[in-house]
Amino acid sequence: MNLFELFTDDLDEGIHDPGIFKAVFVAGPPGAGKDTVINALGLPATGLKMQDIDRTMYFLRKAKGQLTGNIQNPTDAEYKDSLRTTLNRQRILQQSMLGLLINTTGRDAEHLLQLNRELKKFGYDTFMVFINAEHDVASSRISNREQHGKNPWDRRKVDQTYFNDAYQKSRQNADFYALSFGNNFAYVTNNVRSQETTEDINDDEFNSGIKVAAKKVRRFLQEPLSDKAKQIVAAASPINKSL
Repeated sequence: MNLFELFTDDLDEGIHDPGIFKAVFVAGPPGAGKDTVINALGLPATGLKMQDIDRTMYFLRKAKGQLTGNIQNPTDAEYKDSLRTTLNRQRILQQSMLGLLINTTGRDAEHLLQLNRELKKFGYDTFMVFINAEHDVASSRISNREQHGKNPWDRRKVDQTYFNDAYQKSRQNADFYALSFGNNFAYVTNNVRSQETTEDINDDEFNSGIKVAAKKVRRFLQEPLSDKAKQIVAAASPINKSL
């Protein structure tokens, strides 16, 4: 996938997409296993379009021929460029009314909650799944994926200072997010040591959390659209345009 495809690969759907006007935040500290939880919840099959600043940063560096260095510890200019690109792509997806799957550490509560407010103002309903993991488990996963990550953006060396800071801030924000999202919030504890495949996971606490989260997310995605979303869909309907 190149940078052009990063903007266009999800834009062949529209008002008939099953996930329209729904946004699910998947948040948690680095190494919490967010991708594992995303797959365990079946979110890739829901029609939601992935938003992940790490992936954006990888494609920006690839486009510039700059794949050395630490993706998780960028310069301020790189981070701002990646954030701007990610938000531009999100606006394109929003204009197409497509559902969003936002993969984030959640370390910046002010930015995340501002984004949540903007989405709701646009007509979206929002939900958060927060994934928690103990410090040593998360650190071990990061070390492992540097060597064995399935995707290029996973095989990055994470600066320890960044990791400690992001881990602490993300964990501190969890209760705040639970309060902000209210009933549209689920919490998964993921201290599973081996994560080669979700089928291999045999951890009662993890499986219990996934079961509850999956039920809540499924119910959320099946809820009727907000009144504002219904108005936008009605205005975009080909039938109305032909009248």
